[in-house]
Order: sequence, then C-alpha cells, then structure tokens
Amino acid sequence: MTYIENYIVIDPTCLIDVLKSIVTSVPIIASLRQGRLTKSDLANIWSSKKFSHFLKHEEYFRQLLVHYDILSEMRRYDRESGKKIYVDCYLVPCMITTQNTSTFVEKHLTTDKCVGFVFEFSATDVPDAIPCRLIASILSIWNVKSYENVDLLYSGFVAVVLDRQHDLVVQTEHNSMAVYIVFKERKELITRDLASCVRECLEQNLARISEVYSLSFTSDNLTKRYVPFDVKLKSGCLSPTCLLDAECKQYRNQLGVCDNHKYVTPKSELDIWYTDRTTLQCTDSCQGILDAVLSMLLNDAQLLRICNSLTKDEVRKMAFHLGVSNTKLDAIGSDSIPMNKFYSLRICREKYKSCKDFIKAMQTAKINRHTMCQVIS
Repeated sequence: MTYIENYIVIDPTCLIDVLKSIVTSVPIIASLRQGRLTKSDLANIWSSKKFSHFLKHEEYFRQLLVHYDILSEMRRYDRESGKKIYVDCYLVPCMITTQNTSTFVEKHLTTDKCVGFVFEFSATDVPDAIPCRLIASILSIWNVKSYENVDLLYSGFVAVVLDRQHDLVVQTEHNSMAVYIVFKERKELITRDLASCVRECLEQNLARISEVYSLSFTSDNLTKRYVPFDVKLKSGCLSPTCLLDAECKQYRNQLGVCDNHKYVTPKSELDIWYTDRTTLQCTDSCQGILDAVLSMLLNDAQLLRICNSLTKDEVRKMAFHLGVSNTKLDAIGSDSIPMNKFYSLRICREKYKSCKDFIKAMQTAKINRHTMCQVIS
C-alpha cells in the first residue's frame, strides 16, 4: 500500500487540480449529487485527457483525498458480530446538495429523547469545507443511519448509528454545528461516558480540521484558542438560541433555566458531556465480565469508551498484545489522539479479537481489567 508520507509534492497547484477533478465531475458522475463516488468512478474521472496524469499516482491521490476528509470511506459493520463489511464506495459530503426532507428530526430530535451541544464559530463567515470535513470524519467512523429505507445523509446533516440504542446527529445551523445524541427510548438512559467520549472526539477532530483555516480569522486573544470556535451546551428545550457556555461553571451548582422558554434542564443533563471517568469505579464485590459476554466482539461505541479510559501509550501496548504490529499502528497517521486510539482498537477488533482477548491484553499490559466492566455495563 502506498502511504502519503512517502511522497513530497513539489507543485502544490496539482493538489488544487485533484480537488477540481472531483468538483467539476457532477454532470458526468450523477451519483455525486448524493455524495457517493466509487473507485471505478474516480478512475473514470482521471482517465479523461485533462486529468489522466493523476493515474500514474492514483493510489497516492486517492489516499490524499481521504486523509483530508474530501473523500470518506463508506464503512459498514455487521451489527451482530462487529465485523467490517467491504463497500466499494466513498462518501463526498462537500458535493451533497439534497436537503433533508425526512421526518426524523421532527420525530426524534425531541426534548424527551436527546441531548445536545453546539460548536459555535467566532466568525460569521465560516468556510463550508469545515463542517463538510467534520461530517466526512464522522462518516469514516460510524455507519450512516437508515430511516424509512433512506440514508440520513444530506447537505449539512448526517445521522449515524453509535450502537443499538444511541444515534449521533450533526447538522449545520447558521455559523454553528449542532451535535445531538438520541436514545431510542428516553434521554435519561443515555450512557454518560459515551456522550463525553463523542464530545471529546468531535471537538479534537474539529480543532484539527479548523486549524488549517485559523489564519483566515482574527482574534484578540490568540493564546486562548488557536481555532475559532467554542463549545456551548444546549438547553433541554433544544432551541438554537438557548445555549450555555461549556466553560461556565455556574450550571454545575444549580439547574439550568433558559430565559426564553423557562425550560428547566437538570444539572446531570448538562454534565453528561464532561463525565469524569475516574469516578466510574467497580465495587469490591465486582466479579468481572459475565462469561456469556466474553466471546462477543466489541462495537464502535464500546471501543470509543475504552479510548477515553486509556492513554495513547496504553492503547498501543494493548494493541501490540492483541497481535497488531507497530508498522500497522504507525500507518494510522491520524493527527487526533482520540481518533488514533480508536482506529488502533478497531484494527484489533477487525482481527476478530473478542472481549475476552481485550481483557487478557489489558492484564498483560498491566492495565486494570475492571476498565472493561464500565464499558460493558
């Protein structure tokens, strides 16, 4: 396999031409309007006289587009086994023009089923590439949710499946991006540290993505944050205007009451995005994981929760004891530490390693095996 770090680009304008080859292909590749592109479609685009020189390094340019979240590999995982299902297709969020006409938002983004927060940009004119790239990075992790036989992927909107009970929704709202976790029954049952893991993962991904554009913005306090966005928590009423600064500690001592609707948001609902994993400890009577569970493969939500409990070095040691080589781990190449940890553990799972294998690797790596208890519970 060809890796992009093995190449040096001496003519940066050729990278612009690579992007141009995708953007200008809508009339030729009709599926691009729905944000889908197969490898054969890409080969056909680059077979034209205008772009034929890209075929000489086809694998390099394809990986480059994936690395910068222009193309997102469509991932499918069996819900029962967690095994990867090969799909010869890329998703291209920046090319999607279809608007969300489903009833999903009306029926499921409700005050009784979901909680949310917002990435609010400090500038009014934010490049479309930023939210598109965040959506692309989300699609590289989780399966798109199918609702009424339609994939919930639209312009500025995506819903993905975290596990059997939790869905993640991201949608663009003016100069912000709203993030919601939806529970199948009611929001009080949302797994607390899963919400915290999702927030941390997306925040660090957005920071990495936005850093490229940070020089385009001005700020009076560049030392506070090199990326021009803030995290704000949504009131339980879910109104776009009822937001609370995540860095404000006042809500931790009292109920959150929005000024516009007088909706009372419980403290626990606001705290859910910043759950302290160190407070989740097993009792002395804990007997570990049930035998019936040990043979199961972990799902993506469980892998993400493990990542939030371990350091990058601990994850790497555990992956090594699960049979993953350093070469394989080094090839991940993600700049985001949470994503690097997540992809490392996903490689382990794709080697069909069970929950029992993970626990054994934890013990070998001198990691408390009870870490898994909180993830499986």
